[in-house]
Amino acid sequence: MTTLDTPRQRTMNDLLSAERAMREQNEKVLRGFNGLLHELAGRLDGTRFQNIQRDSPRSPSAWSVDEWKAFFDEVNLATGWNAPQVRENREIAELIQKVEEYERQIAQLENALKQERVQNTAAPVGSAPQAQQQPADKKSKAVPRLAPSPVLLPLNEDELTPPLETIMRDVRAIMPGLPKRIPAPFDKVLGGKRNGTDLDQAIQRYWIMLYLIGRWRLSAWLEIDAVTCPLTNVQSGAGSVSRAMKKDLNKKNFVVSETIALPYTSLALHRLSPEGERLFESVFDAKPVENEWARINRLHQGEREPQHTMAIIACAIHARARGYSTRVLPDNRQTSTPPDLWIERGEEKLYVEVELSEKENPVKWKNQAAMNNGKVAICAGTINQRDALVADCKAMKLTGYAMNLEAIVKAKPFDKITPDDPLWLEVW
Repeated sequence: MTTLDTPRQRTMNDLLSAERAMREQNEKVLRGFNGLLHELAGRLDGTRFQNIQRDSPRSPSAWSVDEWKAFFDEVNLATGWNAPQVRENREIAELIQKVEEYERQIAQLENALKQERVQNTAAPVGSAPQAQQQPADKKSKAVPRLAPSPVLLPLNEDELTPPLETIMRDVRAIMPGLPKRIPAPFDKVLGGKRNGTDLDQAIQRYWIMLYLIGRWRLSAWLEIDAVTCPLTNVQSGAGSVSRAMKKDLNKKNFVVSETIALPYTSLALHRLSPEGERLFESVFDAKPVENEWARINRLHQGEREPQHTMAIIACAIHARARGYSTRVLPDNRQTSTPPDLWIERGEEKLYVEVELSEKENPVKWKNQAAMNNGKVAICAGTINQRDALVADCKAMKLTGYAMNLEAIVKAKPFDKITPDDPLWLEVW
């Protein structure tokens, strides 16, 4: 038997070794996650967990993410905002999200390896792998599987607002511990003439909305409504939820509100007033963080340029609905033109520039490419603006990603968007 000592054979051996090492590492990490879930299940509801292990032929080690979620959803949590069980339940929701994201990355990497193996197997015997035969075509229209990591250091997790699905899980976890009554200093102002079940429902909606603004930095009503309605068992856009914001929190000076419009869309924005901050601290025993609208007003002349403010927030909420974590106006001292937005999802980590004009600005795009490892990421307003900005970048030999707000806001109702919906409408 002849041994084929060719570049093709060596490449195949390297690929198989890399795939085997990656699988072993993935299995080790997943075993660690599984062990952690077992430990948390034993701590939170050990008796029920032991009964399931004894009576069910299916071992918890083989449970899917949905089966783990079903188990933890039935855990009887102690009441109270600061109860240890409530904090642990939030941690469980975050762990499940990380497991799902890790499984998605594994699937992507395995598909990439399979495609590369097929390409190398199809190459003529004795020839070098295709990637080594010729340089990549700079004019290729192919969409890359993963965006490059940025040159600058990533943000800390506590600076990020997570994807909408993660926020919903977190709110669901803390709901059992929310106060059932309005704190005494505010009870004569908030709640009005409501009583009984009507008052109970209104109080729950107040706390959810305050939490979304003061904990997760949300400001757009589209997002607040998309979380509050399903968690309080009403349809999206329900008048009862809208009234809790407009007639109670806003008119009674707990929330500052404003609607900002572009020709093709508008957003109702909300932030806590000083009185709202005091109410938040009284309910949650913690100081609220600065939400996105307030941050843009403070750092980016948001009140002087309301349409640009609204466009940054619109880009952020559509990214979160599609599974991205975000940070508006990320702290960045290494550039004279700070970026408008940071987004990340798995290995895709990008600084995004929101631009509502068609003017040429080569310095801006060069600076952004330097931050994004050679690529630009553009959120334009209209398709004409997007085309003009992309053409400028192509003329500068810059590659990147682009989308425009007019297209994505009209593509699908906000509450119907899922992480499977693409954010980028053009990749070059």
